[in-house]
Amino acid sequence: MSDVYLYVYDLSRGMAKQLGPMFQVNIDAIYHTSVVVFRKEYYYGQGIHVNSRPGETIYGATIERIKIGETCIDEATFKEYLSELSQSKYRMDSYHLLDQNCNHFSDDVSFFLTGKRIPSHIVELPENVMKTPLGQLIRPFIEQMFGPSQINDTTPLLENNIVINKRKFVDYEEAKLIEKLDECGYLLIKKALKESDVIIDFDLNWLKSGTNEISLRYVIDGVGLLILRDQISISEKDILVFFEQVKEKDTLNSFFHLLCNFTFKNEVNVCFISSLIEFARHWLNESFELCDSFFDAFYNILSGKMPFELITEVSVLILHQISLESNLKKERWLEILKECIIKALIDEKEFQDLKETLIALDGIQIIENCPESVWKREILTLIENK
Repeated sequence: MSDVYLYVYDLSRGMAKQLGPMFQVNIDAIYHTSVVVFRKEYYYGQGIHVNSRPGETIYGATIERIKIGETCIDEATFKEYLSELSQSKYRMDSYHLLDQNCNHFSDDVSFFLTGKRIPSHIVELPENVMKTPLGQLIRPFIEQMFGPSQINDTTPLLENNIVINKRKFVDYEEAKLIEKLDECGYLLIKKALKESDVIIDFDLNWLKSGTNEISLRYVIDGVGLLILRDQISISEKDILVFFEQVKEKDTLNSFFHLLCNFTFKNEVNVCFISSLIEFARHWLNESFELCDSFFDAFYNILSGKMPFELITEVSVLILHQISLESNLKKERWLEILKECIIKALIDEKEFQDLKETLIALDGIQIIENCPESVWKREILTLIENK
């Protein structure tokens, strides 16, 4: 057993209380938090950090040290969990001042280790500030730096859809890509990549029989990057045509990067989602290991309207995959399953129907047999508490 502590810092160094009257809300501190366990301090900010000397950080002295509880999880399992988070929810590019900051990280880690959350007033401070008139005034400047925020929006958090942080793929080697497109003769894509004011239309001629698998990958990467920059007009039908051309693993990964960016920028319809599920089944039957962008794309899709039948279909597909001993992506499948369950929670009957489906397929036992992860724990908590 190891003790788990929450270390609380005040980034304002005591100045926060003077801001309260301006925002018309009590502000005791601008909180930064970390979790101390196994004699190390863990916190999030442009990536997950570890400090071997707890309490000695750039954030000054702690204003409070709260014992959250004890954990029976061993250090090796905890490190695996952090590795999962660093590649999914808490990547370097996932930080958001309002929606996904150090305090959200501390809350998730605390829950994973002990089943307990950190004090709610710490996590809820950004939302409470954004509800104020001055908060609404400065919000556009924050969103300009970190992207759109989910909190305190004019639309309900849960309508017929669930609002989540969408994800995008940005790790393109742009200089090399432009060079290869030039060599392969795709000059229009190359021109758009080099000139930010150029907007082009998708051209089916890029996919004609003369296009080999290698050059197709460059086309897909180029289009994926242009989608992210809003420099290409491309439809759902065009995306599916792209998918039908894919034959090799490397090209499929490139396609999933493109798909991730397309779903980051666009809402997709039911037919498109159904087609993606069928394509996924095909490649999974080929024992293909899906890259992270595939999961990020489905994560994005779940931010929009999605019929309950498709939520169930995705959930069944996920259960089958995590039941396979050979599947190395169990934690990513569980992450998507958690979003499916949350989406079903919007309607009491839909949730009960999904729960019955999971039970009928022995889904609860399948989930319990998975390695320990934040997604596993949250799924079981959602099911048990409803």
